Amino acid sequence: MDGLLKRIKVFLITFITLLSLLTIFGIYSPLSKTIEKEKRMNFITAAEIYRDSVQSFITISLQDANIIASDYDTKQMMKGYWEGNISQAEITAYFTASFPANMALFDYVVYAEIGTNNFVLSTYGSPVETYTYHDIIFDFYDHELIPLSTGYVLRVTYPVTMNFTNVGYLMIYFDLSSAVLSSENITLDLYKNDSFIQSVYAESKRLEVNGDIIYVHDDHVDYVGAFNGNQIFYVISMTNADLYGNTNSIVKYAILGLMLVIFLAFIVFNTSVYQKAGSIIQETNLLKDEITQIADIDSLTGAYSRSFFDRYAAAFEQRYADGWVASLIMIDFDNLKAINDTYGHLAGDTVLQNISKLIQESLRANDLFFRFGGDEFVVILEDCERELAEKIAKRLNVEIQKASESLPYVISISYGISMLSHDSNLKKVIHEADVQMYLDKKQKNQKDYDLFDV
Repeated sequence: MDGLLKRIKVFLITFITLLSLLTIFGIYSPLSKTIEKEKRMNFITAAEIYRDSVQSFITISLQDANIIASDYDTKQMMKGYWEGNISQAEITAYFTASFPANMALFDYVVYAEIGTNNFVLSTYGSPVETYTYHDIIFDFYDHELIPLSTGYVLRVTYPVTMNFTNVGYLMIYFDLSSAVLSSENITLDLYKNDSFIQSVYAESKRLEVNGDIIYVHDDHVDYVGAFNGNQIFYVISMTNADLYGNTNSIVKYAILGLMLVIFLAFIVFNTSVYQKAGSIIQETNLLKDEITQIADIDSLTGAYSRSFFDRYAAAFEQRYADGWVASLIMIDFDNLKAINDTYGHLAGDTVLQNISKLIQESLRANDLFFRFGGDEFVVILEDCERELAEKIAKRLNVEIQKASESLPYVISISYGISMLSHDSNLKKVIHEADVQMYLDKKQKNQKDYDLFDV
């Protein structure tokens, strides 16, 4: 009996030891690492949404400033003044009446002014800062971050030119607070130079998570970078307490409870732990999907997303002034279904990515590139007549086919072109371009369809 009791005691001690080792190295450590990685990936996704939101705001602000500075009547009035055909009193009266009304059509403008290179013609809103006229107007026709005690403002300065002659200037201050998503846990800070970014690099540990980089401090993590042009830098942060929460404590207490029970309790509690972990991972994945859905950039191609196009279309009538024209090109990839069926969808995705990148690199800064759906894309070329748009589309097709010469399949596009003006019916213009694209595709014996009849 004593020997049996000893054997039972040895068995229990051995079992508890093995159970402890199994729990620590087989469950606790992998589970903690999995949850930690998922939460870091969730933070990166949220940070990228913050970044893309501000980048989209900056892009649209620059486009709005370009629209105002490119207004035909504005250019003509300033040209007339510079040539002596319009008096100072007349041009001042014109802009005093028209400029504030025009600026009221644009969102998030806190202050704006327009003038020639020697005096202010009209203003809108309340001044944001004091500045040296020469430094801003003559040396820095561009955009710059203006930090204020109440938030951030984007200053955009833009020349008004006529026949390559600078006849005036436009300066607009946009409120950036609308572009920064509100959150209790994530903070976003903007900087005019990279001095603070350098301190983040020096004082933190660099960590790669699925190809993205974050910077880990003792009490928080940072996601850093610069917007296009490297004129505005960002630091997106979250504290470790908000990032990891009490997950580690929950797991530790669960492990302690697991080690106190034997066979049945071990099985039940172990199942509960994995269910808990699955629930946490599922919640983080759902949150990641919800955040990703609000992004304006198509994740596969880098083009503007369909949701961004819908918002652009909804505000189209108020976006552009009289005299604005553009060419709209509807593009559809040829043979993509055959490529997918023959070489797999990964090959098809690679085609979409590479050709979209080629198209984007061929566009100007003020041109727009949307993924309309599937392998259909819309390009809007501002201040571009149909003949030039036709040449651009043909050149793109040649470059695309040339880029596919080393591949086992031929890549090309079908396209249709229609003209777009400030008062166009955007849906009708897209339909016209789609019909032209359908005819182009039909000549190549491609699929027979009409986008708006599907």
